[in-house]
Amino acid sequence: NAEYMGIKTYQRIVKMDVTLSVASIDEHEPFGQNMLRHFKLQDGYINMNHGSFGVAPKVVSEYRRSLEDLAESSPDRWFRGGYQRYLSQTRQSIAKYVNASDPADIVFVENASSGVNSILRSLTLTPDDAILFSTYNYAMVKYTLTYVHERYGCSLLTVNLPFPVEHEREIVDAYRHALDSHPSIKLVVLDHVSSLPAIVFPVEKLTAMFKEKGVLVLIDGAHAPGMVDVDLQAINADFYVANCHKWLYAPKGAAIMWVRKELQASLVPTVISSTGKLDFIGAFEYTGTRDYTPFLATTAALEFRHRLGEKRIKEYMHDLAVWAGRTLAELWNTEVGAPDSMTGALVMVRLPITDDAFGAAFSQRVLDDYDIFLVVSQISGHWWLRLSAQIYLEQADFLKVGKLIQSICSTQPKKTLPLST
Repeated sequence: NAEYMGIKTYQRIVKMDVTLSVASIDEHEPFGQNMLRHFKLQDGYINMNHGSFGVAPKVVSEYRRSLEDLAESSPDRWFRGGYQRYLSQTRQSIAKYVNASDPADIVFVENASSGVNSILRSLTLTPDDAILFSTYNYAMVKYTLTYVHERYGCSLLTVNLPFPVEHEREIVDAYRHALDSHPSIKLVVLDHVSSLPAIVFPVEKLTAMFKEKGVLVLIDGAHAPGMVDVDLQAINADFYVANCHKWLYAPKGAAIMWVRKELQASLVPTVISSTGKLDFIGAFEYTGTRDYTPFLATTAALEFRHRLGEKRIKEYMHDLAVWAGRTLAELWNTEVGAPDSMTGALVMVRLPITDDAFGAAFSQRVLDDYDIFLVVSQISGHWWLRLSAQIYLEQADFLKVGKLIQSICSTQPKKTLPLST
């Protein structure tokens, strides 16, 4: 179509630009502080919380700006088909990355919260149905389930998961007990990598266990892509939602939602737009006038990762997280929250804090006094720290922060610290 010749040409130019930019990066460049030059973090800032919001590499941000320029240069061409055609290419790339059998089963959403809301609020539920979730599930999931419960009268069941955890069978056994005790469960919401506390779940085992009983499985994979391998065919869930802007290096506001084909017709996006399209892809690809460039820039994030090595990135982050957890637990005479096999790039370490008032104010104090944000949470009666490993961090960063925390904790009111277990 001659109407779109200009946008097609520009797409090729933009694609070439990002390929050349990524190609200029040394694929063998060592990870650690040296990698900071590829990110826009302020000088001297030690980002211990990559997990909450992510940080996009410069090349990804530049690619997104090129797309924004394209959108502004011809708004009608962009919104009336141009963006959608480009999104189709991006869908193909991300489908391959997560091993989806059919790219048409994936749509892009703003974040995992949007996807989970769309799924839960589209379900046909009755007072006879029950939804199972865990004490680990993210607060957004719990709040959305409360809304669904109040609107449809379905039951909400909670499985209390142990923490700290020593082996994945503790998690599997807890879910199995809940499943055996409640035959009315219609849907279970599982984490792939939980937020707080942070552990990697045995999602393939759990999914198989629930599906054997005819239970629908929704997996919140907010932290998974880019941190751990995501194989949608192997997992075999019914719904899978995941952020691309956390560990995958896409810009903020990019996430995917995969839905089993036979369940797609019932799903409605959180925003119903003016297009009138009712098919799965059509209903979600345009949700009004907004910035769609984070979706498309996921392509650049995947190219950045491919250049540096997908396996190398994940192994570096995992090894650094495990090392940091063990080292700081030894320094503070405390413990880590999960075994190496259930640790991705997020690691939980018990803080040497015994005073609750001190613990409650700890994160804000460190941010105000040292410009470092720490994710601190009280779990099972103890104060825990969640640390994020990343390719722009190295052992020296964690040692520096660990010694700083040790020094600050030495000022708390004196109480007897429980022995490390």
